[in-house]
Amino acid sequence: MSGAPDARRWPALGVAVAAFLVAAGAWAGPPRGQGETRVLAEVDGDAITADAVERALGDRLYRLKREIYQLQRQTLDKLIEDRLLQREAARRGIPVQRLLETEVKARVRVTDQEVDAFYRERKHSVQAPEAAAREAFRRYLEQAQEAELTRRLVDELRARASVRVHLEPPTPIASDSLVVPGAAARGPKDAPVTIVEFSDFQCPFCARAQVVLQQVLEAYPKEVRRGYRHFPLERKPHARLAAEAAECAGEQGRFWDYQARVFASAPQLGPEKLGSLAEELRLDVRAFRACLDGGKTAPRVAEDLADAKEAGVTGTPTFFINGRLLEGAQPFASFKRVIDQELALRAWPSSGAR
Repeated sequence: MSGAPDARRWPALGVAVAAFLVAAGAWAGPPRGQGETRVLAEVDGDAITADAVERALGDRLYRLKREIYQLQRQTLDKLIEDRLLQREAARRGIPVQRLLETEVKARVRVTDQEVDAFYRERKHSVQAPEAAAREAFRRYLEQAQEAELTRRLVDELRARASVRVHLEPPTPIASDSLVVPGAAARGPKDAPVTIVEFSDFQCPFCARAQVVLQQVLEAYPKEVRRGYRHFPLERKPHARLAAEAAECAGEQGRFWDYQARVFASAPQLGPEKLGSLAEELRLDVRAFRACLDGGKTAPRVAEDLADAKEAGVTGTPTFFINGRLLEGAQPFASFKRVIDQELALRAWPSSGAR
């Protein structure tokens, strides 16, 4: 879904950056005193403040701040990587290029079996001659392996060094409204990090994300609490009914079991399938049917939809990690980065380090 802005978007981003700086008060005179807010305009003496502008911009401003932060963070991470490699090369008395050749390129090993397996999985969509396709796939696998080996080397160097990142992510919006009583959740109630997920049962990327989220809970059993909320897209014919059905299963204490079955069954969902899943889990089927047919959990799903739209959710899956936005079927590393930043912030509350 969303990511760092590319060069083609820089002109528009430049205008947006200016709007952000004005709204944030960077061009609005001297710093305000405690308990005051910047006045950006007056209409017959009636002030329009920076806070009012930010409220009017709402999620649009947060998303812009997040794009700026992502761009800054990617650049900062690359500079940190370069610095670590330079220092390690200097310690060994060799150039950086020699360090990379020794520790990375010399260790790249792509076997014929790996190329063959990669080719067999994709040969039906390849138009190039087999020999050319295999050679292209080999280069791709070598580049991927080289990137992974470089990442591991940098991670090792970073673990041995004292690296503190002080770049602050943007302040999240609408974080308080995302965690509501009654929503399905798992993990310690006092966990320092809460992940709130907005998902659609007929979204294949949401199904893919479930595996990663399980990894997260296993890696952070005491630090992370996961909440699940519904964002069934209108174009998906059975998504909303499936959400209501999952909440009906939750009425019997089986939300997560039912949720897993629904994702495994998508996109073949419908009233009959939803009922058969309840039978498979040995729920009280009569109570389940009465709940679903009577629309008992429809208000619960409607509340999720309303909160999602207020928070600016436009697609699935969307995650808020302590209120910080993460969109799309992200890898484990993306969750880990934000979680570790949040944990570090709580470990050193006065340092501002992230």
